[in-house]
Amino acid sequence: MASCGADPLRYDLKWVDGVCYRVHPKVVVEARRKDQVSGKSRRSGETDDAFDDYDEEESCGSRRDAQGGGQEAFSESIHVPDRYLARICGSQHSRRKEWENLTHTKIEIPKKGESGDVVVSGNDENDVQLCVEKIQNLVLSLRSKDSFTHFISIPLTYPEVQRSLADFKHLVLQSSSSFAGPGIMDRMFIKERKLHLTVCCLCLFDKNEEAQAIEILQTCDELIKGSLGNEPFNIEVRGLEIMNDEPSEVNVLYAKVFEQDRSDAGRLQILCDSIVERFRQSGFLRNKLASSREKLKLHMTLINSKFSEDPTAVDDPSQSLNQRSVGSKQERKSSPFDATNILKNFGDFRFGMVQLDRVELNVVSISEPGTGYYRKLKHLRLPTTAAPQ
Repeated sequence: MASCGADPLRYDLKWVDGVCYRVHPKVVVEARRKDQVSGKSRRSGETDDAFDDYDEEESCGSRRDAQGGGQEAFSESIHVPDRYLARICGSQHSRRKEWENLTHTKIEIPKKGESGDVVVSGNDENDVQLCVEKIQNLVLSLRSKDSFTHFISIPLTYPEVQRSLADFKHLVLQSSSSFAGPGIMDRMFIKERKLHLTVCCLCLFDKNEEAQAIEILQTCDELIKGSLGNEPFNIEVRGLEIMNDEPSEVNVLYAKVFEQDRSDAGRLQILCDSIVERFRQSGFLRNKLASSREKLKLHMTLINSKFSEDPTAVDDPSQSLNQRSVGSKQERKSSPFDATNILKNFGDFRFGMVQLDRVELNVVSISEPGTGYYRKLKHLRLPTTAAPQ
């Protein structure tokens, strides 16, 4: 928290609709600058319904100034992605004004096209915190419904697993086979260069949020080196499962993951759950894992009906049907397929045993030119007994 840096008793007075306001000296300069910018925008024909009256609003000060005497002012800055600023304003700034009146604070929002944080100021620290929480809760709600842009993954692009996927795909799709049920097509299989475990899906909308996510992932290095004993993660990918309870109407078919000599994912499950928890606290999670402590379902996707439309799509591990595709503005309903025969004939299919070597923060919509895997922003090395493949 920081003081506004001026004596409120020396503010100029301004009467508006019968109400007297003290005008912070900073407002005069800021208002003139904004008037110049807004005049230029209007002359060039640029308009935005959510911001069209923003330039006429006072940009600093609190409605409690008229009551609060010489109390010290508090302020707090919050980073909000540009895409959500209009939602904080509301139609004709109705939401912003409502929150200002309710919490006795002033909300400063960066002008469209300008960088900067949302700043909440007021004469009472609790009022400021209440308003900040309202903004944060709105952003969390919007983010949970938005299309995810990034994800934390564990690559499974090992030659043994890739060969097994190719064999599995051939067996399912071979012309003389009756294994491929209605609706199953070649393009619904995951590409060998994209094989991975999804840890969690994130909504990151600018470089600032990407930097925060990188920093959060970096803090997870202590989990690997400390509480998990710094021992290698040897896992086996085997057996098939579906995301729902009806094998004749399936959107996602996946392979299960087990730690070597165990009947579950063991330490890998602990590590991934811990990573999810750290990102849950950040507010960047897109899915229902963001608001619950439901256990992550580790899996390697094999067939996804979404791939027929978007081969770069990523499974949200907490969603089962009708998942949102990255970049879409509305939910896309995928056409389900019949996996009954595949489960019956290949339910125990083995895809290989590998030693995991890294955890990555990836961009969903961009591929690495050399490998074809998802673009990497950051990775953590996992302990291995041999050089990473």
